Amino acid sequence: MNMKSGALGLALLGLVSAMALAGGRPDQVPFPEGYSTGFKNYVTRNRANGKPEIAKIFANETAQQSVMAGGQPAPGSVLVMEIYKAAMDAAGKPIKDGEGNFKRGELSGIAVMQKRTDWPADYVAADRAGDWGFALYDSRGQPKANELACAGCHQPFKNQDFVLTYLKLVGIGK
Repeated sequence: MNMKSGALGLALLGLVSAMALAGGRPDQVPFPEGYSTGFKNYVTRNRANGKPEIAKIFANETAQQSVMAGGQPAPGSVLVMEIYKAAMDAAGKPIKDGEGNFKRGELSGIAVMQKRTDWPADYVAADRAGDWGFALYDSRGQPKANELACAGCHQPFKNQDFVLTYLKLVGIGK
């Protein structure tokens, strides 16, 4: 192997790695085993991304307690979003209930948000939303390659500590 092909190989490896982690950093934001029974499901709703998907969102004890005490989610908070495709009718249109919510179909991914103040230097602020880091997993809890820019969607919600469902989260104890 010559220098050019070696450099090209390293560049391609870096590009593939970056693409695989574009929506987050599973090496920094681990999959929270047992979240579905150990965390509280505080909201289930249509996703706000314009796709026929449903989000079922859970919060760990740290997130619950810190917002119930009147604050923002504290470091150590973890939010998990199960992402379901909408069930489709025979014509290929999403099935909705009487309130306009999509009916759940197949689980297509699990997004994890974790709040920390000690992110390593290689997890640059542009890939996070404030102190929140992100990762996307498949339905089995394995890292899922994706092209999402999770932080970009959360950036406009700075006044809600970057949590799109902040008002629902604040109401968790009510």
